[in-house]
Amino acid sequence: MFTCLTLDAKADYQMPSSTFRMSHIEEAKAEAALKGKAISLIYTHEHTDCGLNMDASLNAAQWLNHKTVVVYVNCNSETNALPENVQKALESPEAFYNGRQVVPQIVIVDPKLSQIFAVIPYSNNLFQHTQLMKNAMKKIPSYFSKNNE
Repeated sequence: MFTCLTLDAKADYQMPSSTFRMSHIEEAKAEAALKGKAISLIYTHEHTDCGLNMDASLNAAQWLNHKTVVVYVNCNSETNALPENVQKALESPEAFYNGRQVVPQIVIVDPKLSQIFAVIPYSNNLFQHTQLMKNAMKKIPSYFSKNNE
């Protein structure tokens, strides 16, 4: 069972227009396959009272968009639409921040959503979050990496 944990601040935001929605996951998979890119599933929510969530989610979407196909997954309503392997990755210890499940969480997968390449936990430090994403990109097989240069 997933719980979205947020901190207090006031924010409401929208993911960038280049970000796919789960309702368009098949289009995202097709684009990723065509472009030879991995898919980054950003597990979060746009309607939140957490400015830290907003900053981390938008930073991730913008940074990962240059290297992967980005898909927004609403943690409040779309968990069950994710493949079981992705759900398990979100529950894994490497997906947790200080022992808790805090969003955004990111799972980077192949275009079929069958192979997990990396799991990126939330970080309240944008520099550290970007470093976590950079390190995750190193885990993507070279086939995908060479198409992102």
